[in-house]
Amino acid sequence: MEVVAPNGVKIYNLSSGKSLPDFIKNKRKKLNREQRKAERTRIDLIQGFTFPASSNKIKITKDAKCIAASGLYPPQLKVFEVDELSLKFERHLSCEIVQFQILTNDFSKIVFLRTDRTIEFHAKFGAYYETRIPRAGRDITYHYPTCDLFSVGIGSDIWRINLEQGRFLSPWTSSLTNINICKINPVHSLFAFGGEDGILECWDPRAQKCVGKIDVGEDVISYSQGLVKEVPEITALRFDDSGLLFAFGSSSGQVLEYDLRSSRPLVIKDHQYGTPIVDIKFHGSSRNIISSCRNVVKVWNRDSGDPLCTIEPDSTINDTALYPNSGLLVIAGENEKIKSYYIPALGSAPTWCSFLDNLTEELEAEKTDTVYSDYKFVTADELNELGFSKLIGTPYVRAYMHGYFMDMRLYLKLRAFSAPDEYAKYVKEKVQKKMDEKRASRITMDQSISRPKMIMDVKDVTNTERGFKIVGDERFSRLLYDENFKIDKKELQELNPGMQFKKDNEEDESEDEGKKKKKNKEWIRTKPLPKREVKMHDSDEEEDAVESLKPNDDDDKEKQRRLRKLEFGQRLKFSAHTIKPVTSVAKDVPTGPISFTYTVDDEDEDEPPV
Repeated sequence: MEVVAPNGVKIYNLSSGKSLPDFIKNKRKKLNREQRKAERTRIDLIQGFTFPASSNKIKITKDAKCIAASGLYPPQLKVFEVDELSLKFERHLSCEIVQFQILTNDFSKIVFLRTDRTIEFHAKFGAYYETRIPRAGRDITYHYPTCDLFSVGIGSDIWRINLEQGRFLSPWTSSLTNINICKINPVHSLFAFGGEDGILECWDPRAQKCVGKIDVGEDVISYSQGLVKEVPEITALRFDDSGLLFAFGSSSGQVLEYDLRSSRPLVIKDHQYGTPIVDIKFHGSSRNIISSCRNVVKVWNRDSGDPLCTIEPDSTINDTALYPNSGLLVIAGENEKIKSYYIPALGSAPTWCSFLDNLTEELEAEKTDTVYSDYKFVTADELNELGFSKLIGTPYVRAYMHGYFMDMRLYLKLRAFSAPDEYAKYVKEKVQKKMDEKRASRITMDQSISRPKMIMDVKDVTNTERGFKIVGDERFSRLLYDENFKIDKKELQELNPGMQFKKDNEEDESEDEGKKKKKNKEWIRTKPLPKREVKMHDSDEEEDAVESLKPNDDDDKEKQRRLRKLEFGQRLKFSAHTIKPVTSVAKDVPTGPISFTYTVDDEDEDEPPV
């Protein structure tokens, strides 16, 4: 299943991937990652929803229980039962089918218009009756109130067959040269016939004559402003369920919406492909029109003409069918598969495939692809920068708007050829990105977060630039100077018994002690120490003084401190007022015991530096 969202509207392609026989055939082959992903997301909405070559027409029964489709080759009809999600039956015909109509609410009665001018009737058991018409037919329609079957084609005659009486009725003759299509209004049974000359005729079945005409070709030529020179044909026609609105499709690719009460078109929508419009559908609940040409299906608002979404299948479109009151759209075309698309913007999934609502959410890809995902849009300047402007006009680049579409693989090759160092830069950026992702998973401290600081004193606050702003601000100045904002330490001590607080005078003393300790760590002490002196004249007296200061078990710590200072003084030479390290020895040093003086400061509790 593929998911595209070209205009923000999700479109689920339910028929993408291989069909069931191809899938079984290639099951044992080695698949790459993209192929494995496609096989995992492959959905078979209805089993055997294919034809050998192509499908031509597709319709849904009125009871919404079966889907009937005609295709090739050989010419055949297949009826699928939606409740069983499988094929109900298939029937082969002797000639190709141009058009067919379901006459009942179910599939029991079907009529076919063949290319050999034959109308074939089928009952529930199979083929019932065949009859020929005088001219080759292009379209048929059935009028339920009178049981009349109308056939139009080459010529201006409208052939009528009454199925109740089982005979031909006298034909109607129109003013059209050749009639391409015929439709019946579901409300008041107004007949509409569109021809090759771009004129629409409306007939009243009671009076059996034409009651009105609309020149659609003239409106298309005036809208195209000279781009459409020939009168276009009317190739598609559809009435609204209300019976007041109807829309035409021209052979030049325009869709015109009209009101029966006006001869001017309400909205004109151009498919811009120039191919004939093959079918038109009105979506009543969302007030949108689904128009399809040979190349594209467009969904747009019938009031304003604003586009909702666009579907571009990979094959030519022959016919479309919209499941009633839902967002499921099936497309018959020149492909083996009958394409199925689910558009949630139009409506929910039908009851028989309600699993799509949950399945689409589970299988939806993380990155939705656009319609031109395999192409690169480049401008003329970019081609000149690459140095390949000569490709303009070749099949390798296709002009679109103000630039060109180029195959993505070709663009990457040209890019690598013109800028060989770009790959190295790309690898470097990838490596850097991986490293940044790994670093982002680490637990780191955010340095940009400023942590608040507790302001303890006005002096500390005013010493900073930020503090001057706070002090100078009238809103915060009272917090620093007003006594009413002072912290009550007694009350704080009572609330927090485990905390210890200093008194105001202790704070000043601790500050002085800190300054004093800082000075004692200097090598040279300039402060005099005239407290108490201990004189020693010989080594014996020294030892006695040291022994006298040695503490006993009952001595206090004060004597231990003095002892440490005295032992330290034995290794240095001190003067009476300064302490200096011994750096040299004089020549005339007398021999014998050394005499020196050491001054002890009782207030200084720190040891001198070594």
